[in-house]
Amino acid sequence: MSRELNWSRRIFVWKALKGWIGLVVAPSVYAAVRLAVGSGESVEDKPLDCGPSDRLGPERSRLVHYAGDKVLVIKTLSGELRAVSGVCTHQGCSVRYVPAATGGEIACNCHESRFGLDGQNLGGPASVPLQEYRVQDLGGRLVLGPRMSD
Repeated sequence: MSRELNWSRRIFVWKALKGWIGLVVAPSVYAAVRLAVGSGESVEDKPLDCGPSDRLGPERSRLVHYAGDKVLVIKTLSGELRAVSGVCTHQGCSVRYVPAATGGEIACNCHESRFGLDGQNLGGPASVPLQEYRVQDLGGRLVLGPRMSD
C-alpha cells in the first residue's frame, strides 16, 4: 500500500516553516538561554595551558585568549614571565611588548600609552593600568591563571 502525498503550496510552506524553525530558531533560543543561565562553572578560575615554555623566547611576547579576554604573555631577557591585558584601557586598541635594556615596557598600538610590565601606567592618554594575570612555567609548560587581585 503506497500512500501518495498531494503536495499543495500550503503544505509545502507549512513544512518549510517547521524545518526553518527546527534548524534556525531552536538552536538560537538554546544558545540565548545557555548564555543567560551560564554553564555553572567559572572559566576564569581555570588555568590555561599556553604550550611549551621554550616556544616563548627571551624578549618575546605572545597574545593569548583567556576567559574571554586578550592577554599578552611576556618573557623578559632575564627569563621572568609576566602577563597583562592585551587591550589598552584608553580606547581598547591592542598593546605590544617593547623590549629594552631596562626590562622593557608595554605600548599601545594606537595612541602610544605606555605601561610597565606590571600593567602600571607610565604615560600617554591612558589613565587606568592594565589588568595583570598570573603566569608561570610548570614542568616546561606556560600556564596562565586568573587575574591578580588589586
